[in-house]
Amino acid sequence: MSKTSTVPGLAYLPARNMTAATAAGFLEARRKIDGAEGLWRIGNKLYDLETFAKSHPGGAEWIRLTKGTDITELFESHHITDKAERLLPKFYVREATCPRSVPLTFLPDGFYRTFKRRAAEALKNVNFHKPSTTTNLITDSLATATFALSLTAALVNSYAITVLASEHS
Repeated sequence: MSKTSTVPGLAYLPARNMTAATAAGFLEARRKIDGAEGLWRIGNKLYDLETFAKSHPGGAEWIRLTKGTDITELFESHHITDKAERLLPKFYVREATCPRSVPLTFLPDGFYRTFKRRAAEALKNVNFHKPSTTTNLITDSLATATFALSLTAALVNSYAITVLASEHS
């Protein structure tokens, strides 16, 4: 009896049958059904990102781990601007030979891309590299409270204070 996904159009992932589920097992199962042909698949196109891995802002490990899989959803959700999309043609190899195993689409005028454009516009003036003074104050206060409560819990041997300390961390 072959198993099917409960989501229409979504390929059943054989890794669901594994008794000991692991990340490596999941990725290997994806490689079997994603049609990426040993490359990286984004939409219906295949890319060779091997040379790009060392300069990827998210790190080379992520790129290398996902080789041979369809990374469309990850690519779309982690790149809010079109900068990464503009880089892709340099790594294009060919069109994929089989349809995607995931029924999601990211059409230029579709919901997700429209939402992404609006979010990018709303966030264009936000400086994500410099946290606000308030954010720093809150973070420092929580760290100090956790340290002080942990030290106090150790000195007085109190489980109640240990629980309080863990609530702040």
